[in-house]
Amino acid sequence: MPTPLSVPLELEYPRIVRLYHGKHFKIGVDFLVLKDGEYKGKVCIVRLHEGYPAIKCGAVKVGDVVSKVNDVEVDSIAGALEQCKCKGGRGTDEVVEVTIIANASAHVPADVANAPAAKEASSPIAKLTRSLSFSKKSKAGKSKRNVWEDD
Repeated sequence: MPTPLSVPLELEYPRIVRLYHGKHFKIGVDFLVLKDGEYKGKVCIVRLHEGYPAIKCGAVKVGDVVSKVNDVEVDSIAGALEQCKCKGGRGTDEVVEVTIIANASAHVPADVANAPAAKEASSPIAKLTRSLSFSKKSKAGKSKRNVWEDD
């Protein structure tokens, strides 16, 4: 039986990787169901996001085939994502245990593997909308009095 890893000494298969929830309660991976090869139909890790627990621990690689998340068999992206959700809320020491059975990086499409994540729109209208939505608004009921106005 594989033992849980915090920091890997060497990457062996199968293994269990223990990840603490990161910012926005995410572990920082994207999944894909493999369409060919020995692990056809299995859930595979295709992207690691910078600054999240999966990339920081060093025990998760692009192409890793996931069989279980938190001791629950996963056979779809939705199932894997559901098991990775933080259920305890802020201030909890919730851990996600990912059971990795192999690496199938040769079967991950090249255009998907570690491609940069979609970025927020940066058109002039999008920038204006963001700047307006975060601008300071006057407090309701407290309007500043103009010194040039008569009483």
